[in-house]
Amino acid sequence: MSRRIPLVASLALATATQSSVVRAEPPPAVQPDDVEIPAPPPAPESTAAPTSPATPATTAAPASTSASTAVPALAPASAPALAPTPAPTPDPELAALRARLDALEAKSPSEPAHPLVRSDPPGPPTTSFDGSPWSRVWGRGLQIGGYVQAQYQHSQLSENQLDANGSPLNQNRLLVRRARLRVDRGWDYAAATVEVDGNNNNGVAFGLRRAEGSLLLRSSDPLAPPLLAFSAGLSDIPFGYELMDPNRSRVFLERTTSSRAFFPGDNDFGARLTGAVGYFRYAVAVLDGTPVPDSEPASAGFDATSEKDIMARLGAEAQPRDDLGVGGGVSFVRGTGFHAGTPATKDSFQWRDLNGNGAVDAGETVALPGSASTPSSTFSRWALGVDIQIRAKTPIGRSLLYGEAYVGSNYDRGLFVADPVATGIDLREVGWYVAFLQEITPYAVIGLRVDAYNPNGDSTTQRAGTVFPVDQTITTWSPMVGLVLPNRARFVFQYDHVADHEGLDARGVPTDLRNDQWALRLQVEL
Repeated sequence: MSRRIPLVASLALATATQSSVVRAEPPPAVQPDDVEIPAPPPAPESTAAPTSPATPATTAAPASTSASTAVPALAPASAPALAPTPAPTPDPELAALRARLDALEAKSPSEPAHPLVRSDPPGPPTTSFDGSPWSRVWGRGLQIGGYVQAQYQHSQLSENQLDANGSPLNQNRLLVRRARLRVDRGWDYAAATVEVDGNNNNGVAFGLRRAEGSLLLRSSDPLAPPLLAFSAGLSDIPFGYELMDPNRSRVFLERTTSSRAFFPGDNDFGARLTGAVGYFRYAVAVLDGTPVPDSEPASAGFDATSEKDIMARLGAEAQPRDDLGVGGGVSFVRGTGFHAGTPATKDSFQWRDLNGNGAVDAGETVALPGSASTPSSTFSRWALGVDIQIRAKTPIGRSLLYGEAYVGSNYDRGLFVADPVATGIDLREVGWYVAFLQEITPYAVIGLRVDAYNPNGDSTTQRAGTVFPVDQTITTWSPMVGLVLPNRARFVFQYDHVADHEGLDARGVPTDLRNDQWALRLQVEL
């Protein structure tokens, strides 16, 4: 009994019955047609190679012999088998690196690799949860990014009126709080940053917010900040925590009252030296002392004094456990304030139409003698700050508890501007805040912040010849709730309950001024 088997299959079967190793030669050409050959008998169960000359392979070969096909020569049956290649010994260091890479890839895209490390920029946009601004990783390559903050705000102080200068008093409005575009370029030993902003906080304004060049000495750990970074130009003010936390990352809408009083802008012109050695963080800076605010980019940036502000911060960042990170520091700044002089005036007179007849009558004019000019002068000012942060991972999301305390002398430059030359006394400013943020899954966040600021801790008032101390503290309670699209957008509602004694009741006694406010903000990344 026979069956049709392709020639290639018969040759392979004949070769297998020889139990020998075939030499590495080109495979035989395949005939296009099948041939009729008898089926081979089952192979014997003996391990020895068959020795009969009349095997199926030898009988079938003549029937298919041609000039283009030939059976390869067989090696002797006694040829030894090839020894198996031993498996390579695994490298422990390579295995550890692979395990670390797998762990990093398994993390959520919105979760950083290290609770104290941030990349802002390059890398995806960050929030206050993603690490301390003092542990920022300086990336390499070209990075282009930005964001838009559109918001509606409502204030109890709003009126449909104009002030004495003709500016509207309405504060219930839609506005573009910030629209930033930033370009970063990093190399092994250098980096450069340019950032511009447009807004309509106080009329439509467009200006420079950051322009700095840096020289770097990078750490061997790619997830660590540089050992040393020297930057010059318009850059961050290295004081405390809240001021260094970028507007793009901060979950609360704006900085606290005391921070905005001491630093009306986030950036200043100057040079700074920052870095990290192990757990320690340090910064030393020489600045003009005239921060650039968001609302007045055209008029800011010019320092009226030749003296510069000297600033320093010493801090530490540590991670005792995988789910816990702590940090903090002490900041100090000493600088020089400016009191503008007055020009000389000529003798003049003033007319007051007491009887309303439109004519100058006797007793309605008052002589005003001229005055000599007064020179401008400077005064000393300083501020001290202490900050602390605690980061943790909880079953519902990440948590952040942080706070800061300030004390200063004549350092208010944004709220109740200090001028001891005009008042004749030095002002003592005191401020603090405590804030808590909690993620509820990566898609929601809640928070509460309490801050207080006293622009003059020694203020007094006089009533019926008696001197009383006056408490000018402004306390703000700020609950916040928000929805988050990780690395893409945030929609935040924040209410600010402001408690102060800037108002007067019907008897003229100081009382709480009705000046609460709230805002809705949508921030979208470019």
